[in-house]
Amino acid sequence: MTKYASFHFKEFSVSQEKCAMKIGTDAILLGAWAQAEIEPVHILDVGCGSGLISLMMAQRYLSSTVTAIDIDAGAYHQSLENFENSPWNNRLKVFQCDVLTYQFSTTFDLIVSNPPYFDDALKADTKERNLARHTDSLKLHQLMRKVSELLSIDGTFCLIYPIDALENILQLAKENQLYIKDIRAVQHNENKEAKRVLIRFQQSIVTTPYSIIPFYIREKESNNYSNEYISLTKNFHPFL
Repeated sequence: MTKYASFHFKEFSVSQEKCAMKIGTDAILLGAWAQAEIEPVHILDVGCGSGLISLMMAQRYLSSTVTAIDIDAGAYHQSLENFENSPWNNRLKVFQCDVLTYQFSTTFDLIVSNPPYFDDALKADTKERNLARHTDSLKLHQLMRKVSELLSIDGTFCLIYPIDALENILQLAKENQLYIKDIRAVQHNENKEAKRVLIRFQQSIVTTPYSIIPFYIREKESNNYSNEYISLTKNFHPFL
């Protein structure tokens, strides 16, 4: 096991040696930022990878059942192991399945997804890494349509995605009656352009116009973590 095979968060640990995609800032940000409009009973993590975001949801919402799904066998087995070793193993379950075809028995009050997003980039040398990184198995329009079917009437959907796709995301949201509650443009610091966007959607109509608010991970001068990042992740991040 390499030094990158396991990460220790404040209340749980995550092994990742079976996963094609390793833990990164995107997953930590989404897990820390994703919140429901109502106290969720059922939570769904689409494309769970190591199960990190599911574990963060289980830590935050102590009365919720969290369902994690991933099409990749390695991710399934990794999440299963991490869930079994967590303090919340009785509220976490994982399935190896395709979100587009799996027959769910319930709707969900909160859906989170850090999905594959590469369309035309050079493919990796393994099938597992391609599944995790590329949209071949899950296109954005398919994800948005499926989410609109799976959300409860008061449900919330939280997504992280490259900001270059924002215009397309907004159009797909409109087509699927998903209303935008909050958008954050994620930047390394004030000197860097935004690379990712965090978006919170809901099923019920939002009457207040949204604005795109910047979120800085690091301070401009010192390159230390920003106060906003520390405040967001301090309940999870092992170094804060």
